[in-house]
Amino acid sequence: MCQRGWKADAFLQDIFDTFVYGKNCLTAIIEFSVEFKAKFEKETKQLDEGEVTGSVRSLSMARHRHNVTQKPLGRNILYLDCMINVASYILQTRRSNAKEGKASTQYLEKLNPETVLQAAMLAETGEAC
Repeated sequence: MCQRGWKADAFLQDIFDTFVYGKNCLTAIIEFSVEFKAKFEKETKQLDEGEVTGSVRSLSMARHRHNVTQKPLGRNILYLDCMINVASYILQTRRSNAKEGKASTQYLEKLNPETVLQAAMLAETGEAC
């Protein structure tokens, strides 16, 4: 149930696809690019010490593993400022019609308080199971 619950609701499925599992989601683009992964790690190192301890090198994206439903989504929420900064960096360095540019644009367009809250709840549900 915890692994596939979002599929029952189109809104939750869209959030999940945007943040983690979509064909061209930003999480996958960052995870599988040396340049963007290094930028994400640099961003996590710059966080205030009080917010998060240490830096994160990876979003732990691996579609073939069960925890793809929880860990990458949770890290998207915990490091939301870093994700936004990397998405902005991608838009500055890549064309908007390139795969990376489209993914960044889609990610940033879908960010609003409701989608972030729902994504956090999905991540928490995955953590509880």
